[in-house]
Amino acid sequence: MIAISTDIFGCIIFLYLALLRDIARIRDLSDIKIPAWKRKFYKLVGLGYTGTPEQQKRLNRATDIMAAMVIAIAVIVYSVLAWIFSVTLQPGWHSTIFGPYFVIAAVFSGCGVMILVMWVVRKVYSLEEYITRKHFVNVGVLMLILAALFGYFTFSDYLTKWYGSEKNDELLIQLLFNDYYWSFIISNYIGVLLPMIVVGYPNSGRSTTSLFRPLSWSLPSGSTAT
Repeated sequence: MIAISTDIFGCIIFLYLALLRDIARIRDLSDIKIPAWKRKFYKLVGLGYTGTPEQQKRLNRATDIMAAMVIAIAVIVYSVLAWIFSVTLQPGWHSTIFGPYFVIAAVFSGCGVMILVMWVVRKVYSLEEYITRKHFVNVGVLMLILAALFGYFTFSDYLTKWYGSEKNDELLIQLLFNDYYWSFIISNYIGVLLPMIVVGYPNSGRSTTSLFRPLSWSLPSGSTAT
């Protein structure tokens, strides 16, 4: 609980630092009507930021430090969460690969959430000029790398279980390919391969909508692992 709360708190601080420049711009706008209470709020959270070279230097340094801290905290949080499962003797959980598997799955599904949110915000607020196809493709490239890593970890984990043919592992494989066949296939094949195909072959996704739909398949993949 403490680790998760620390991760959330660090992400909020990082988001605030990233928005500080925009908050200052809104605070200083005089040609649009902003309610008095909002202007006071922007003035309060703007912290007197005016964009001087020294302020920009300090803000960039603080943002870089927070980015490194958030990444480190996220790795620790998801690794600890994975170890809680992997130290048990439960078939399918007792695996040494669970630590990095959870970290990759979390970032993988996070990219899927980012694409979903970008697409919705773009449509609702008509931000086609600001959130362009380039942004979707850039996130998609990151997703391509994560999908390859996620697929590799998944393949390695189940390959050793299948080849070892231990009783509990063999029962797990049979359960996945019988009772949970479609869920397993959608999560670990479609959810991994489809985003890789869409991003890896540019002609397969010429519009943001065609990018949005298959890339969102990463959500069941990452959420299944995490």
